[in-house]
Amino acid sequence: MCANDLKSTVWQMLPCILSNHLAIVSIWTGAGYKVCFRDLFLKTILHTIRKSPATQDATDEVVQIQATCYLKGASDCEGRRRRRTGERYPLQGG
Repeated sequence: MCANDLKSTVWQMLPCILSNHLAIVSIWTGAGYKVCFRDLFLKTILHTIRKSPATQDATDEVVQIQATCYLKGASDCEGRRRRRTGERYPLQGG
């Protein structure tokens, strides 16, 4: 895995360590019925990003922001957005 910036590194790494189902039911703080990603051991694996020379200056907060953005968009992965849109706007025969 070789990425030039922190965002692409985080977004390439998270699908490797999380299933999409776990990403959907997770949020950084664990609000509501969602799993608290901050307390999972997987968070420490995510912080190994700093071993890469390209991302060695990353702070915990910056990694957290990118992970939070990834978790927020997880429900749209694997074609789910397309399925939801298709359900709202079914194709009309003509």
